[in-house]
Amino acid sequence: MRFRATQMIDLRRPHFEWQAVTGPFGLISVIDAFHDDQPKLEVRLLRRLRIAGVSDGAAAAKGEIMRYLAELAWAPDAILHNHLLAWSVVGDHTLRVSAGHGPALGAVEFRLDKDGRIGSVFAPDRPRKEASGFVARPWHGRFSDYRLHEGRWLPFTGEVGWVLAGQEFVVWRGKMMSWRLADAEAQWAAAPLGSAR
Repeated sequence: MRFRATQMIDLRRPHFEWQAVTGPFGLISVIDAFHDDQPKLEVRLLRRLRIAGVSDGAAAAKGEIMRYLAELAWAPDAILHNHLLAWSVVGDHTLRVSAGHGPALGAVEFRLDKDGRIGSVFAPDRPRKEASGFVARPWHGRFSDYRLHEGRWLPFTGEVGWVLAGQEFVVWRGKMMSWRLADAEAQWAAAPLGSAR
């Protein structure tokens, strides 16, 4: 399904908010957010009727932290300003970053491309909502079409997906339409994303 979305990413804490509209005439709205250690995922019809959602639990929080970490490619200022991130070197072209605590501790690995930019992201254990609970599944993402924008190298395309039964499935693909620092204190980066499935 095609959609249009706007995402705000906090540069100092693992917080984000993604709002999208999709469906015929934009009848379906989606909010995917993580604020103050609380996950929030809501799908609404006509912005009023909640038809799906998740709003608590350590597994949901871990999954949202992992999403925040994976999308640092779209918020490179957070790499320098978010002191809650823990970094380690895994290999010549692989870095590991983690955040959170206890059962909500999330971590992802960045694989750098030939230019030293984030080319892909991987986690062996991102919680995936299945039936009435969460199951840890391998999860991956790819970034491409890097452009120099407002003094930063940013990927203008990305995709994410799951590995199920040994096969990769892309579940989200998007193009960044614009990017900016959202306030004078440079606390948030905003990335309207669209033309995706």
